Amino acid sequence: MVPNPPPPPNPATPGTDTLHAEMQQFAPFAQMQAKHLQRLIDSASQSSYSAGETIVAPVSGVPTHLLYLRQGLVLGRGKDDREDAGFEFEPGDLFPI
Repeated sequence: MVPNPPPPPNPATPGTDTLHAEMQQFAPFAQMQAKHLQRLIDSASQSSYSAGETIVAPVSGVPTHLLYLRQGLVLGRGKDDREDAGFEFEPGDLFPI
């Protein structure tokens, strides 16, 4: 499934200062100059997904977005749908890579 378009700005969404501080806790963002990280944040958009919703799948084709997991947990399955071929992403992870 292709990611949904980002929702309109939400006044309850933490500002860029908060996101900047969060991202600096994880590599490779911790090694980036503040101005470069801010440029990345300024060009990003935020999306939310519900539990059980497919974010990306092989039928989506070549990924067009790099996703940064800000909160929650993303569980995935290998292409064979085998239980032992799964993977897990947690806050700070980037995918699909």
